[in-house]
Amino acid sequence: MISLRIGHSVKLALVGLPFLVSGICTLHAGPRPLYEQLLEANRNWVRVPPAKKEALSYPIELGETELLKTHLRLVEESLRSVDVSRLSPELRGARSKNLDALHDYWSRQSSPGNRMLPYRNPVFIDEQNRICAVGYLMQSDGKGKLASLLAATNDTVFIRDIENPAFKEWAAGSGLTLDELAWIQPMYGPANEQTWTPVGKGIQGQVYTIALGESGIYGAGRFDRADNTQLVRNIGYFNGRSWKAMGSGTNGPIYALAVQGPYVYAGGEFGKAGSTLANNVAVFDTKKNRGMKMGYGLTGPVRNLIFFKGNLYATAVDSVNSDRVGSLQRWDANQKSWEMVGEFNGEIRALAIYRDRLILGGDFTRIGDADRNHVAAYDGRAFSSLGPGVQNSFSAMTVFKDHLVVGSLTFTSEKGEYTKTCNAGLQTWDGSSWKSHIIATYSTNTAESECVVDGRITALAPVKNALAVGYRSSWTLKYPGSGNPLSFMTWQTLENGHIALAESGVMLTGLAEVNSIVVTRNQILLGGAFETDSTSYLTSAERSIGPGRNVLRYYHLESGLNRVQFGSLKGETMNLPRDLLK
Repeated sequence: MISLRIGHSVKLALVGLPFLVSGICTLHAGPRPLYEQLLEANRNWVRVPPAKKEALSYPIELGETELLKTHLRLVEESLRSVDVSRLSPELRGARSKNLDALHDYWSRQSSPGNRMLPYRNPVFIDEQNRICAVGYLMQSDGKGKLASLLAATNDTVFIRDIENPAFKEWAAGSGLTLDELAWIQPMYGPANEQTWTPVGKGIQGQVYTIALGESGIYGAGRFDRADNTQLVRNIGYFNGRSWKAMGSGTNGPIYALAVQGPYVYAGGEFGKAGSTLANNVAVFDTKKNRGMKMGYGLTGPVRNLIFFKGNLYATAVDSVNSDRVGSLQRWDANQKSWEMVGEFNGEIRALAIYRDRLILGGDFTRIGDADRNHVAAYDGRAFSSLGPGVQNSFSAMTVFKDHLVVGSLTFTSEKGEYTKTCNAGLQTWDGSSWKSHIIATYSTNTAESECVVDGRITALAPVKNALAVGYRSSWTLKYPGSGNPLSFMTWQTLENGHIALAESGVMLTGLAEVNSIVVTRNQILLGGAFETDSTSYLTSAERSIGPGRNVLRYYHLESGLNRVQFGSLKGETMNLPRDLLK
């Protein structure tokens, strides 16, 4: 499942896994140990016994084709030597049949090529209909349609990341463990070339929100093009190869997405979803590729959508009624209508679920007749406060290590006769009290009555043992001890729950505005308003990363972010701690 691209013009289809690099066969002076090369093909080789490692450590010169054939041949050999007496006769039979199919695959089949990603990465089925090894096992077992479905929904997926129930059922009956299937699939990932990469050719417009679902990566905002020329109106999805339209989109911007199976719920400021009248909220059926209305919709722009206790909730803005600027609404699927849950005197900007309650935050200071200082909790029946609330409005919120974290706060303290120190930071709620955490500071003239920050913390998300923070950063704040402007970075948490700046790590340049952060087990996805190229984006020690617009991703967190080295850094930066994954 490999392809080799040399320079920009030559592409060779190889066996096993997609791979893009220049002149790999000429990078070393002499033959290297086979075991060292097998580790490049699949890190699971590290699990074999020491005697096996030693036996495989003889020097040999293998090209990519031979390496992947050798990898699959030796995996087959190793799997056939496993004691399977504990398995039922049915599973032993299935295992034997799948290993026979594996033998047939590596000895006869041509594997898929990678035209999507600038590094080694699995491709399930390529555009020439060449299938990967695990897909071939499924095909040989009469599950070819399932393999095609997996390719259609996420063609670059890793075996351990497949959540499809039908795949899990097949794997359980294959006689092979999930680890063994992952050993068969070359597990390259960008281990030594981990970089932020554009998602396709990006989106030509502003991305307000991103989400993951059955069709791939969903992106929504204010735009009418993706991949430079593809017509995509305000909402689309990336299927692993390219961006695709979701029906004919909407006639106005989308600010929020919520995904449930094949249904993608969208909220924003629009009057139509495709040709259907839909006031500010709609649902897209990805199987039928069309948008549908949700009752009579909502009268004002929809800023947030979230599923809570089996119900879909939306927050809307009412710019006509000054006494009810914001509202929380619940969708009644039986009545096909929206139900008012709460009326707010300010906009609701952020939602999160914390300790089985829906937390709302934003500009408001009152819900109905009750005072609620910028933040409140809802248990499905009534609203309650979180202590005294917080001092300032905020736009981002997440749950991190059993703490509720809110952003976009400014604290003020006096310093000297002619200056005032302004501290921007986060606040955390541990279930009983709030704590403030300064993450940036700057000085201003004392004649100014307030610390004015021209920007907001717009997105927060946990990344392993760190907290990712995204900014709309037209400001020039500097974080303590450094001259780099803030735009996107990750912060570590200390054992006592305080948040501290990571002083070193991977750097990212070129982000003007980050509106959405999505983190999965092995990648970070960013959506916003930014453009990247070989000068303003990032440059590794060996090569520049190509152009991209408004959607980026960083692959394989588990491979170790600390191995990445970048140079030629400039502009706004993002900092990932070197010990992020320890």
